[in-house]
Amino acid sequence: GKYPVETVRYMANICENKMYFQTSSQEDIVTFSEFLKEELRTYVSWEDEKAGEYYQAEVYFESRWDFPDNLMKEFTDKLKHPDLCYIRVLSIEEGNYYCAFHVFEDSKWELR
Repeated sequence: GKYPVETVRYMANICENKMYFQTSSQEDIVTFSEFLKEELRTYVSWEDEKAGEYYQAEVYFESRWDFPDNLMKEFTDKLKHPDLCYIRVLSIEEGNYYCAFHVFEDSKWELR
């Protein structure tokens, strides 16, 4: 090669994820907040809609390559009332022409 090995840098393709989370379960709000702090290392402010009937949040986070299936499954496995939770994640990694839309509804993940 033309460049010394030490100057060659490998860049991980970063996937941008926009997540929407909604629940009426106070326990799952706590679970979600802990997940944000521990795994995604981010903070979000909650919106209280319809006098406290449900809570919703939008979060942006990055992952390598694509949608972090295993991490998201680990999170939803911790939910106390998954049937009361709705999650959707739009994931885009432009370098590899990757785009995916995952939805957690009726206690299961689905690629749409």
